[in-house]
Amino acid sequence: MAPSIASLTSKAQAIGRCMLHLHIVTKPDTDPTSPPIHNAIAFMDDRSELLEFIRDFHSLDPSCVSEKDEHGITPIYLAASRSKLDVTRLLLEKGANLDDLRTRETADRVTPLMAIQDNLRRSRILSAAQVTNEEEIERLLKEAIGDDGLTTCSCHLCDQGWLSERMRALLYCALNFLDIFFFCSHLPATSKRIIEGMSRRIRRRAFLDPRDPYLPFLPLPLRQNMTPRLYLGYKTVMVFISRVLADSTGGGIPNLLTIGRFFPPRNIFDQTFGPPTGSPEWLYRESGGHIDNALECLIETAALAYETQADHEWIGESEQMRNCNNDYNFDLMRRKLGMWGDLS
Repeated sequence: MAPSIASLTSKAQAIGRCMLHLHIVTKPDTDPTSPPIHNAIAFMDDRSELLEFIRDFHSLDPSCVSEKDEHGITPIYLAASRSKLDVTRLLLEKGANLDDLRTRETADRVTPLMAIQDNLRRSRILSAAQVTNEEEIERLLKEAIGDDGLTTCSCHLCDQGWLSERMRALLYCALNFLDIFFFCSHLPATSKRIIEGMSRRIRRRAFLDPRDPYLPFLPLPLRQNMTPRLYLGYKTVMVFISRVLADSTGGGIPNLLTIGRFFPPRNIFDQTFGPPTGSPEWLYRESGGHIDNALECLIETAALAYETQADHEWIGESEQMRNCNNDYNFDLMRRKLGMWGDLS
């Protein structure tokens, strides 16, 4: 007799409850109320049993292979982050939504490819035996994402063949738009002194304004522990991006390398005894923030500005620029800047 959805769901939830009861796991994705397929991938150690569970559940509910939990986690993300090769392959075969490979809409702002590449970096240092499986997962995910990032420059002026003059100008305008929300930097000196005199609780609440366009692009733990100092570090990374974009010497592509060079050197005390006390940008990184969080925020703000035609300054400037086939190709930009993972 074929299993029913109810019986499979009950089985997965029972496993989740057992693990929580034994205090083996405590993270959000281990909640027994999570989708059944998530609990199965997280907790079933028997490879054959797990694959059979996924096949059975998929036959009853084909959408299960793309279901998200409350944190935006998909089955393929969970499989990749746990380096489960057979599960990753099966999910792709069963029609997992490939758009989920290109989204960072998870609590930690990481794609499945980024998750497995992070595992792969650690395995190459600690466990050579695990590398082969993880390299195959990486290959499968890259293949599924596809190679549609070929540049089609028609203006012959694009930096590195893909960043057009118009797209660079749009990124600049997006930075200006974001800067408006970092209100303290635009206030007169008297107002700044007033803000500096606020209590810590009031200041923190001001920086956690839900309308703030910066915050949704940060990992959830960092958002939950945000302070004005961490926020300033995030803002400082945006400033570094603007400096890169202003570079006309051939290094004006904003990526991890070109942005990272603006970070001040770490002093010996900070490296030895913990997070730095004098550098908000280093505190931001040590607290779980990443350069690519700021890049993602910038790209998505630029895409929204283009879609809504909200920035009249940019519209006027862009009319004077040479047209290029790479204009407004935001997926090309996301690919080139590693927003989905390293696709090289």
